[in-house]
Amino acid sequence: MHTSYMFILDYGNRSREKIFILDLLQEFNRDLLTGVSLFVNNNPYNLEMYLFLNFQGDQGDIDNFELWLRKKYPYLRRIYNYFIRDLLHSASNKGYSFSTLTDDSAIIDFMFETDKKGLFHIEERNTQNSIYKGGLVVTAPRIFLSHSSKDKEIVDVIFSKLKQSEIDAWYDKYEIHPGDSITDKVNEGLSKCKIGVLILSKNFFDETSGWPKNEMNYFLNQRMRTNKKNFICINLDMQYEDLPPLLQDYRYINYNESDSIEQLVTVLHRNI
Repeated sequence: MHTSYMFILDYGNRSREKIFILDLLQEFNRDLLTGVSLFVNNNPYNLEMYLFLNFQGDQGDIDNFELWLRKKYPYLRRIYNYFIRDLLHSASNKGYSFSTLTDDSAIIDFMFETDKKGLFHIEERNTQNSIYKGGLVVTAPRIFLSHSSKDKEIVDVIFSKLKQSEIDAWYDKYEIHPGDSITDKVNEGLSKCKIGVLILSKNFFDETSGWPKNEMNYFLNQRMRTNKKNFICINLDMQYEDLPPLLQDYRYINYNESDSIEQLVTVLHRNI
């Protein structure tokens, strides 16, 4: 299973980040961690540092990595919906310096020195501890995952598969942060996304579940009135006759079929 990660690192506190990178390279062998690349922007008005990781292993290997990460480096910020195509585009258009990394600590030490000819041109920041960001060309998510919060475990599986297939998806779990207006964030996601994935279930249509039904109505309305947005349904546990009349006309993917997520990925790739 192929899984990629992109992290925002702190250019001004790279001594700390170097410890993380060395620990990472020592903890996970190259059969599992098949790619490690560091991207640096030395623009003094927009200092940036990003780490791209590529794993090749089963779900247990990935779970072990994420558990290790949460326990030892909970401060790290991961970027979702950012893939190698975006990374290479940003590197070529915005003048990033980049290098692949090995587990040789001497090489890592050399790379992290401030040197006009090396990766880093500006001294570390010793009096602040903030993360610099901006400048990366990150495409807006094109897929909106509409679901009941009671079905999060299944949605996590679907979202993980979409990431592996390099499909940009808006998932409230990663888009809405403490302090955000839920209404504003959902409206923003709906307006930017081209396709809605409606994850239908008894929970989705529960009387207390207002958000999913409102999102469904939005995509139905947009499909019929403007034809600018489309939607695809995944049916978890609903009987056909219990679906809203307007949805019964649309063929859905049955989640109980063994290849249901593969069907979804195929349809999404064809539509985007």
